[in-house]
Amino acid sequence: SGEVWFTNMIRVMSQISASEFERICDDIERFVNSKNGRVAKVALARRFKAIPPHFMKGYMDALERQERVMLRMIGPKNKQTEAYITPLFQEED
Repeated sequence: SGEVWFTNMIRVMSQISASEFERICDDIERFVNSKNGRVAKVALARRFKAIPPHFMKGYMDALERQERVMLRMIGPKNKQTEAYITPLFQEED
């Protein structure tokens, strides 16, 4: 019946959306890791410029909640910048 078809369509769409969300999160994490576990917030935005800022915020919030990335101030005291880091990042002494 039409009702069953519609329910199945909604279920498939939500699964596609969820997997797309995870794929993008994985891409972002992979990019940060490729930069030795840290990337400036502006560089990340530049790399993923096709993603609207409000969506990017959602991806980054999800990655932070999962503790896959953290937003930190890094660099020398006189040149600190906001950057996303992963657990792979080791601050230089």
